[in-house]
Amino acid sequence: MLLVDGPVYMNGTRVLDSGNLKVPWLLRKRPRVLRFYKISDIEKHVVRVRSTLRSREIGVYVHIPYCRTTCMFCPYFRRVIRSREELDAYLEAVLKEVELYGRILGDLDLKVVEIHVGGGTPSLAPPRFYKNLYEKLSEFFTIRTGIGIEANPEDLLNPSLVEEYYASGVDEISIGVQSFDERALKSIGRRHKPGDNERAVAHCLRAGFKWINVDVMFLTPNIKGYVELKFEDKLSIFTRDLEVAHELGVHQITYYPTVIPRGSPGYN
Repeated sequence: MLLVDGPVYMNGTRVLDSGNLKVPWLLRKRPRVLRFYKISDIEKHVVRVRSTLRSREIGVYVHIPYCRTTCMFCPYFRRVIRSREELDAYLEAVLKEVELYGRILGDLDLKVVEIHVGGGTPSLAPPRFYKNLYEKLSEFFTIRTGIGIEANPEDLLNPSLVEEYYASGVDEISIGVQSFDERALKSIGRRHKPGDNERAVAHCLRAGFKWINVDVMFLTPNIKGYVELKFEDKLSIFTRDLEVAHELGVHQITYYPTVIPRGSPGYN
C-alpha cells in the first residue's frame, strides 16, 4: 500500500509518478534479505538493541501471524490457525517479549508515539490482549498513542465486540474490505460479503474509532469459468467501491492494484 505525494524513487529509478506504478520492474527486483542472528551473547545483544535507537520517540510493531484461511495473493508471513490455544500461547509470548525489551530499554525514557499491529489477522486476537499490551508497554515507556490494528470485516460483525476493542485501547483500525462487489471478492478468494463490509464500517464508526481506513483492491484477476470480467467492468467496480467507501464516512481509503507475488498461493 502506498500513500504518496510526488514521485517515488528506488535505487535511483523513478517507480511511481502520478499514478504510473511500474509494477513489472518492482516484481523483477529481488528483495534484500537481512541476516538473521541467533542470540548467543546476551550482553552484546543488549548493546546492539540500544545502539539502534536514534530518537527518544519510538514506534512499536506487533505481528499476529495467524489467519483463518490463506488469501490467494498474500505475500506476508502467516499461517492458518490450528487452535485457540496456539494463538493464546503466541500472544502470551508477545507480552513476555515486550517485558524483556522493556527491561532492556526502560531506563532510556522512551516515548511510544505509534503502536501498530499487523498480520496475519490481528482481529483474531481478543480485546483483552490489546488491553494487556497497552498496560505492559506502559510499565516501561511513556505512551502517547492508542493502538492501531488491521482487521477482517467478518471479525467486526458483532457491535459489542467492536466496542470492546475500542475500550481496550484500540482507536485506529484498518479494515480489509477489498471490494464492495461480490464478483471481485470471489476472484480474490475472500469469504466475506459486501454487506459484511458495510456493517463492519458502521460498527467501527458507532464505537468511536478516531481513524478508520478501508483497503480496496482493484484490477482483480479473472478466473476462467468462475469469475470473468471485462476491463471496463473492473474499472466500474473500482469506481463504485470508492464511492461506497466515501459514502460510508471512513476517514481514509487505501487502494492498490492486485499484485500476484511469488510465493503466494495464487501465483501458479
